[in-house]
Amino acid sequence: KLQSKKLFDQIGNVIEDLVTQESVERGRLDDMLHNVVMQWSKFAVSPKDLSDYFIALYSILFEVIKREESDYKDYVDDISRIAIFISSVSIFSYDVFVKEKEKIIATHENAIKELEIPILRLNRETILVPMIGLIDSQKSMNLIKKVLNSIRSLEVRNVVLDVEGVPVIDTDIANQLIKLERAVRLMGSRLVISGFTPTVAETMSHLDVNLDIPTTSILEDAINSFQR
Repeated sequence: KLQSKKLFDQIGNVIEDLVTQESVERGRLDDMLHNVVMQWSKFAVSPKDLSDYFIALYSILFEVIKREESDYKDYVDDISRIAIFISSVSIFSYDVFVKEKEKIIATHENAIKELEIPILRLNRETILVPMIGLIDSQKSMNLIKKVLNSIRSLEVRNVVLDVEGVPVIDTDIANQLIKLERAVRLMGSRLVISGFTPTVAETMSHLDVNLDIPTTSILEDAINSFQR
């Protein structure tokens, strides 16, 4: 309520200036609107809720104007200017709201991408990276970055990349795997890929790509390969 009252008073001040002056200073109002809408965007507030709020606020504002202006009929000429101002406030608020929601969505998407590439420590020297779903270029970049950072932070020498949950491996993905293996080797570690299904293996055999990375269909075999 206090927040709405402050916002209401500030809108009223700008409208008063709008009626009595040729130009108005909206800086303080825009700052207040920006802060208020930013707070609302973090909660379960929809664009319709935002619209309903300002419609209610402006309805109250016009009632106050009618009540306080005894010569309201002469004051009607200024209504169009006020309506334009109200529309600009609504557009400004909605723009701030959408941008803040987009930031929140982007943050959530980044968190989901982090969860898409889990790093599991199997023992002192080995990590397992199980991949699930389609691998696009962005996911490939995230994979390489996360694996290399894990090698450094966890001080491991062996990496098992399990692709059993990956339905398709094409030429682009194969090339990304080659880049990953080369980067892992430059870090002084080794990479083995496990989980090749018959379908993926058949597809890979037809690709014009020299994978040249140790592979296996069984995860246990990949883990044991580092003991040889």
